[in-house]
Amino acid sequence: YYSHDDDYLEICRCYKAIYEIPPVKENPAQWIPVLRKICWYLVLSPHDPMQSSLLNSTLKDKNLSEIPNFKLLLKQLVTMEVIQMTSLWNAFMNEFENEKNLLGGSLGDKAAEDLKQRIIEHNILVVSKYYSRITVRRVAELLCLSIQ
Repeated sequence: YYSHDDDYLEICRCYKAIYEIPPVKENPAQWIPVLRKICWYLVLSPHDPMQSSLLNSTLKDKNLSEIPNFKLLLKQLVTMEVIQMTSLWNAFMNEFENEKNLLGGSLGDKAAEDLKQRIIEHNILVVSKYYSRITVRRVAELLCLSIQ
């Protein structure tokens, strides 16, 4: 249901509930794929207080150190620094492509576009924190976007 509406945060919460089941949490073969999905859906979720809370609690999870690429991905989102989409995509493209099939059918291509939107959203939040006045040209330059 949530995947039909592209409600990434609710999908993430569903996977978080699965992750918290004791038999799943005790078996790395089961919790690693679930934790990977939690991370991807958190990254794809629009920024809001619930997403931020889940992001921080997931970062504190000791199991996340078993999948360091995903820990790095989440840390980039909580760090108030501009993320270069090209470098992020180059670093995580293979992970994303491998996960794409698990995201479900056509959602994979939509998720790639949503990932770009989330990175732009993050970067705008970062820019708004550091600048009280800025031209559109400078924002576009910082975010590696065209003015159009």
